[in-house]
Amino acid sequence: MKMKTRNLLLIAALLSSVTAGEVYAADAQQTADTPDVKVGDHWEYKRAGLLGDGGASDFAMTVTAVDSDHIAVEQSWGKSGDKKTAQYGRDWSAVSADGGASAVFLNFPLTPGKSWDTVESVINSAGNRIERHIHLAVQGVDHVTVPAGTFDAVKIVGEGIWQNMNPAYSGVHAGFKVTLWYVPSVKQVVRRETVAYPVRHGSISSSEEELAAYSLK
Repeated sequence: MKMKTRNLLLIAALLSSVTAGEVYAADAQQTADTPDVKVGDHWEYKRAGLLGDGGASDFAMTVTAVDSDHIAVEQSWGKSGDKKTAQYGRDWSAVSADGGASAVFLNFPLTPGKSWDTVESVINSAGNRIERHIHLAVQGVDHVTVPAGTFDAVKIVGEGIWQNMNPAYSGVHAGFKVTLWYVPSVKQVVRRETVAYPVRHGSISSSEEELAAYSLK
C-alpha cells in the first residue's frame, strides 16, 4: 500500500513539472495586447548608425493625455532640448500632421505568425512625398538587451520598398527591412533596426534606436 502511494505521489510530481513547463512555454508565447498607457509614462531613446549624430537626435517621449483613440505625447530632442507635441493612435501609429497615411507597425494583438501589410506616406526634408509599402510579421518571443535592460520581447520583422512620389523622381525607389522588439511590460518598442538598400550603386545604410531609460505610472 505504501509503495502504491509513493508511486502515485511520484506520478503526480512528474505531471506537475510537465504542466509547469507547459505554462512557462505558453507564457513565453503570450499575446501582446494594446498597451494600457497612462499620463506620465516616459521613455528615452538613443540612436546610432545613420541616425546617430553624437546624441543630437536622441529623444524622449512623455505621455500628456490619453483617450479611447489617441495618445498625446511631448517629445524632446537631443542636446538642444527642443520640444514638440505629437499624437499617436492607441497602437502607437503616428497621426500625420500633413494628412499622410501612417504605417501600423504594431497590429495588436501581437501573436506569433500574425502578419499584415501597411502603407506609410510622409513628406521628406526636400518637400517630396515618400511612400513606403511594408509587409510585417510577428516572429515570436526573443531576448533583447538594450541600455535600459534585458527583456523578453515580441519580435516583428517587416520588409518592403519606398518610392519618391514626385514625378521628377518616379524611378527612385529601393528596398528596406525593419526589425522591432516590443515589450508588453514596457508598453513600447525597446529596439528598432532599419536597413535601407541602395537605390542604384550606393552603399547599404542602417540605423538603430534603443531604449535607454523609462518610467511608468
